[in-house]
Amino acid sequence: MFQIFKQPQSFVAILKQSIYLFRSGFIKALPWTVLIAVLQTFVNRASMEKILLMEQTGHKVGMTSTSIIILICNFLIFLILACLVKQFLAIIQEKDNHFTAILTQGLKRGIIALISYIVFLVVMGIVIGLLIAIVHFFLPLLFIVGIVVGLFLIWLSVRLFAWFPLIINGNSPIAAFKHSFAITKSQWWRTFGILLVVGIIVTIISTIIASLTGMPSITAPEIVQTNWVLIVFSSAITAIFLLPWGLSVVLLQMDNLQLAAHKEAA
Repeated sequence: MFQIFKQPQSFVAILKQSIYLFRSGFIKALPWTVLIAVLQTFVNRASMEKILLMEQTGHKVGMTSTSIIILICNFLIFLILACLVKQFLAIIQEKDNHFTAILTQGLKRGIIALISYIVFLVVMGIVIGLLIAIVHFFLPLLFIVGIVVGLFLIWLSVRLFAWFPLIINGNSPIAAFKHSFAITKSQWWRTFGILLVVGIIVTIISTIIASLTGMPSITAPEIVQTNWVLIVFSSAITAIFLLPWGLSVVLLQMDNLQLAAHKEAA
């Protein structure tokens, strides 16, 4: 049975416990992971077709019905991911995890998180855009600024890795922002290492699955000629197993950081 940590744990302990959490929520997560896989497959295929169309026509393709559908699908994926997070949080906290309850609460919190992310991305885009515009007059500094901005975004993504699940858990966007920053204050490298290892594991397994199913890279032109069933199957296998496991690690690390921050403050 899954147990919430009583004291800060090592990386190995988190990985081990993530297996238990994954097994506990596997069946409950199936509706969400399958939906995400199907929608993501459609987005990838449609996006590749649009890129190929641009290459064939030699000019940029404007906003089309396909572009609108892709945008809508991405919004739906975000909201379904919120439901998946809510599902695992309910399992961890031993709360009501019936489908209807998770759907209602997940969509409600997901919409709040989506609006928060859009506002945040707009603000970040404006700031980075202004910075690049200013530095553009000093071309020798453009490369250096690009590296600094890249490193800053990596640092920021780690500091905010808990922002999304905290909002889904019921925190306000501002409170979640502050709390995510607080719990990663002295644990940045540890959190970065865990996320990096998980990312490498997911990438390796995804590549193996794609190779075994004969699935070409999503950026390869052959993707548009690939059988739809094969694309959905490959994406579904990846999402059903890797997405909930990766999410389990993130939630456990978030809980681990909160315990460590509380211990430091005591």
